[in-house]
Amino acid sequence: MWKKLRNGFFTGIAVLLPAVLTIIIIKWAVTKLNNLILEPLILFLQPFALDIKFPHLLILIKGFLFLLIILLIALIGLAAKNLAVRRLFSFWERLLFRIPFISKVYITIKQISSAFLGEKRRIFQRVVLIEYPRRGLYCVGFVTSRLQKRIQNKIPFLKNGVNVFIPTTPNPTSGFLLVVPEEDVIPLDISVEEGMKLVISGGVV
Repeated sequence: MWKKLRNGFFTGIAVLLPAVLTIIIIKWAVTKLNNLILEPLILFLQPFALDIKFPHLLILIKGFLFLLIILLIALIGLAAKNLAVRRLFSFWERLLFRIPFISKVYITIKQISSAFLGEKRRIFQRVVLIEYPRRGLYCVGFVTSRLQKRIQNKIPFLKNGVNVFIPTTPNPTSGFLLVVPEEDVIPLDISVEEGMKLVISGGVV
C-alpha cells in the first residue's frame, strides 16, 4: 500500500510539475511586462485623458496596450524589410558600433537574437552522435553550422569540419561547442525536437 502511494505521489508530481512551472513562468513574464512597460504607460497617459477608478477598466486598458505593443513590434519587423527603413537602422547601428563598450554588448545581443528569433532561427540543423569524451563513449549533439573558413585555415589537417553543440542534461541551455570532422559525425534519424527531448529527459523520452 505504501509503495503504491509513493509511486502515485511521484507520478502526480511528474504530471503537475510541467503545468505548475508553465504557470509560474507566464506569471513572471506578465509581472515583468506589467512593471516595466504597462504601468509606466498608464502613469504617462493618466494626466492627459485617463482618470481610472475602476480596476476592470484598468485591466482592459492594459490588455489593449499589450496588444498595441505586439502590433507595433510586428509593424517594425515588417518595416525593417523596407530599404529606406533598413538604411535608417544601419545608420543607428554604425553609431552604436563606434562606442567601445556598448558596441560589443549590442553586437553580441544582436547575434543571439538573430539566431533564436530571426527568419533563420533554426540554429540546430540535425542531431548527431560523436565519440566523446573518450573512445567508446558517445554524446548526443546538434550540428549548428559548417566550420568557418577563417577557423578552418588555422587547422589544415581538419577537413570538412562542423560545429557541434553538446547540451547538458537536464538543462540544454548550457553546454559546450566542439569542432568535429564531418567523417566522425554519426547522423541520427530523429528530428531536432526529438533529440532535445532525449537530452532533457536524460534518455527517458
